[in-house]
Amino acid sequence: MKPSQIIFFVAVFFAQPAVLHAGDISIKAQLVELHFPICDTKLSDVLSAFDIPEDSYKNRKIFFFDEKDFALMQNGTILKAYLTHKGKAKSVVKLRPIEYDRIDAKWEEYDGFSCEDDWYLEDLQSSCSIKEEIAASRLAAVANGQMTAKELFSEDQSVFAEEYSSRKIPWDEMISFGPIAAKIWEKNDLDIELWYKPNVWETIEISLRVLKPDAEAKRTRMLQYFKDNGLKTCTARQGKTAQLFKHLQSSPAR
Repeated sequence: MKPSQIIFFVAVFFAQPAVLHAGDISIKAQLVELHFPICDTKLSDVLSAFDIPEDSYKNRKIFFFDEKDFALMQNGTILKAYLTHKGKAKSVVKLRPIEYDRIDAKWEEYDGFSCEDDWYLEDLQSSCSIKEEIAASRLAAVANGQMTAKELFSEDQSVFAEEYSSRKIPWDEMISFGPIAAKIWEKNDLDIELWYKPNVWETIEISLRVLKPDAEAKRTRMLQYFKDNGLKTCTARQGKTAQLFKHLQSSPAR
């Protein structure tokens, strides 16, 4: 595809970003995040397809907290924290799948709360999460084994997880896995993420947040755009989640 065609596609495709405003009704069910794991494709080709400079990334270090056998993550409870390129840290509780109708309306007023459908390959799941800013020093202490993982998550995050998780959470027994290095490129509602361990493994994923009524059409257009530009999507066995499990199982835990 010619550079002018790429610019035209990006300009038209992202002309109406997926934005919701405070006070919207049923905010939980209105957003979909489309996930496209990319395989057998150079990172430079992926970035070029979306006219994104290679040096415009943001660094991130990601830690996951789980039981030794990853029982929480495998049952849809994701507990993680990450350090941003600005040196700030955030903790995240994410649950999927989740029944939107079960969620108390009070959570929609909570700062950092969000819900969306995750469309990963052929799998569509509902999800909700609470994200909070935390002290970077606290994350470092947990990563070094000086504090427990429970101390990264607020009372509200803990209550939300305990109320809606399908599995009892052993807060005082969780293990820290990581860090996983990541580079993230952002363009409007599009993210390109590279998760990697130098000279060991890497995985690329493209994600796009869209309004629910537009999800199927935009997913179809994205897949065609990938095909036109030589970008190959992965199978489930090759994708980010599978690679993440494989890496975490072989990485040191604290």
